[in-house]
Amino acid sequence: MSAADLICRGVRRITDIDHIRNAMPPPDMVLGYSADPIDLYQDINIDQTDKDILSLLDEKRTVQEIVSLTSLDESLATKILYTLLCTRIITPIEKGFTDESIHEDILREEKIAIDPDFSDKVEFLFNRMDSLDYYSFLEIEKWDAPDKIKKAYYQAAKKFHPDKHLHLPSDTFKNKLNTIFAHLNDIYKILSNPDSRMQSDKSLSVKQEPLVRS
Repeated sequence: MSAADLICRGVRRITDIDHIRNAMPPPDMVLGYSADPIDLYQDINIDQTDKDILSLLDEKRTVQEIVSLTSLDESLATKILYTLLCTRIITPIEKGFTDESIHEDILREEKIAIDPDFSDKVEFLFNRMDSLDYYSFLEIEKWDAPDKIKKAYYQAAKKFHPDKHLHLPSDTFKNKLNTIFAHLNDIYKILSNPDSRMQSDKSLSVKQEPLVRS
């Protein structure tokens, strides 16, 4: 039996629905599929009821809307959502910072010719992706709060989103933008999670630790 199936079995044995409701994201939180293929394509047995719930996810509907759209009892629908959240097949999505919302903002912006300064910035980031730490890449400080990280990511994602520069003739330049944008998403995924951010910070501290000469 897979780890995901064990999690499902454990959650389904919970009889205290109030415990589950308290552990759930807020009713107005949007839910969507995990962006991590490892989480999304797990070895897990789900029944038709689970599939019906999953079919309602569109990265726009909230917890409350998904529950209300099912033909299931509210407590059962909530329990299924909680089970899927625990397996990380689905995940909360904060409004205003989804890739879709960034994309919508980009579509509203006027397409302009490439700016030399922007071109230099792309070259700088592309050539230093392996040497710049995550905070430097986002142009923030290591001690900045999660809201500051979120804002910096959103601004950078809009600036370097490949769809904003589809009109440019250079495929090489657009490939560099794709690479930078993917790296930005990886950075935000790490820094937006307290545990992975802590591990990243520890690794950064080790790298920055000066050599002790004997």
